[in-house]
Amino acid sequence: MANALSQDELRPYQSALVARIEDGGEISAAQIARRLKKVLRVRVGDSGRHVVASGAGKDPGAAFFRYVDKRQVPWASTPVLDRVNHLAVVLVKGAWVAIHTTEGSRRDTIKRALRKGSLGPLELIRPGHLKAAFIKGPARTLWMRGTHRRIASKADTKTLSGLDLAGALDPTGDQSYRYTAARVVPDNEKIGEVMGLAVDQSRLWIGPSANWTEFQTSMLATLDALEETVGTDVEPLPVLAAAKTDLTDVDGAYDIAISPPEMMLLGPVLDSGEAAVLAELEKLAFGTQFEVADSNGTGVKANVLRRGHALGQLEIEFREGDGEIETVVAGTSEPGREEDFNEVLGKLSEPETLTVYFESGHTIQGHQVFSVRHRDIPFAGWSWVPFGVDWAVEREKPSDGVGAIGTDTSLFDWVLASWPLNSNEIDGRGWLACDDRPGETADFLHIDESGDVPILTLMHVKGAKSASQGREIAVVPYETVCAQAVKNLRHLDAVLASGNMLSGTIPVELGLSAWENSEKRSRKEFVKRLDGLGTNFGRKIVIVQPHVRRDLVASIRVDPEHAQAPRLRQLDTLLHGVAANCQSAGAELLVIGST
Repeated sequence: MANALSQDELRPYQSALVARIEDGGEISAAQIARRLKKVLRVRVGDSGRHVVASGAGKDPGAAFFRYVDKRQVPWASTPVLDRVNHLAVVLVKGAWVAIHTTEGSRRDTIKRALRKGSLGPLELIRPGHLKAAFIKGPARTLWMRGTHRRIASKADTKTLSGLDLAGALDPTGDQSYRYTAARVVPDNEKIGEVMGLAVDQSRLWIGPSANWTEFQTSMLATLDALEETVGTDVEPLPVLAAAKTDLTDVDGAYDIAISPPEMMLLGPVLDSGEAAVLAELEKLAFGTQFEVADSNGTGVKANVLRRGHALGQLEIEFREGDGEIETVVAGTSEPGREEDFNEVLGKLSEPETLTVYFESGHTIQGHQVFSVRHRDIPFAGWSWVPFGVDWAVEREKPSDGVGAIGTDTSLFDWVLASWPLNSNEIDGRGWLACDDRPGETADFLHIDESGDVPILTLMHVKGAKSASQGREIAVVPYETVCAQAVKNLRHLDAVLASGNMLSGTIPVELGLSAWENSEKRSRKEFVKRLDGLGTNFGRKIVIVQPHVRRDLVASIRVDPEHAQAPRLRQLDTLLHGVAANCQSAGAELLVIGST
């Protein structure tokens, strides 16, 4: 087989990283290709990564080269090498450049080199410009990433598919997401019927090509579209989180996360080496924790931990750059943990993998600042209860355990004494059972048969963070209990009645934790009543968490500039999300707060 390849023998996948030649700059496709070889560390005569053949297209705006990478296979500890062939192509038209490579695991290397000027006077295409150039027709697929704080009750990422997703986005539930990539219908038939855009990565893809002519035609058509929209920066899906590239009002970092690897895998997989990169990112994303130690403006210091062990202290500073947010990462490792700490440090130096959340309501991801496009829709599902001094709002269970429910002032005791709300007649209380055990369905289950249709309520109880009347708005006390509520929504399915809802090992103290109209009953009697519900019954989820006080919420609602307004908006967002999950299970959500 001959080493050389002619243009007519190539049929590259139609995908490319796109860039712009800076004003006043001048560089050819061949010059970029020569620099690209250095960036990819391939050269003639190298025993590991070496160039096999270079070529130029019939058009002087095209250059390409083929190279080989000898790589250790992941399934052997002894030297076993795969010999992988790769292709790199550079197209230049006017001020616009497309760089195609089949070695996907080196895309970040190319982007870093481009930012540093190692590929010449080039700059990456901004996300807003990509959106303006290509998102004009229907959006068929959206890869979305949350800008909200990571919680168990709301997905970090979402992928939607449909005929035209602009009308399918939820103005309440989706406003804390942004899209990092999209598949859209372009308005240029030379590009094709559908194309993908990884807007954070300045990358696009279309599909396989039959020959070089088809590849070149579609790629040059994308460069034409960029030329036609130069200077334009739009957001065609305004329901989602809004992006900006300045740090105005960004303040008070409170959490840090590494992006899950699925958000890095966008578009065609042309390189087996990507699997190892994504596996490493997965280990970092799910095995690394950050504890914010100090925050000042847009700077943040955080302790880095892995499995509870300290790796070191991290320092991150964000600065306004040329049309993007620049990230400076440094830190000091704990003695003996240098290797692990430097691994984390290296990944955080790539801004696409880093997310930082701010009290000001902003999130920084991928060289951009995002503010959620909240419509400030207050959560309306509160029921305010005057707990007063009669109940210990900070204490979830009786001091002597759940067997003592009814003899203490804990929130569990409050449920027995006061649920359902506004029920003045003892014989209208219905059936109640406590399910406080590992794998529980809920802290309490309640059956109300007083209406035409019975109602099954799952109640989740959590103590307030403080009993002080001066306690402030806090989101964290609601996160765990909300996650539990969403996780257990499946138990509302009638098919899962007594066979699963109250099965398993029952602790002795729960043996008689059932009541009818506040009178003790056996668990067996409650299960029988549960079985009698059939399939036609109402569903309700109740969260008892009295940390939030009505008077404070009311004062914030009338004063948008209130210092705690951002926290309340975050809590509204959390509870709206839980309510949406409940609604999908046919249930109503009610949250018990304190007057």
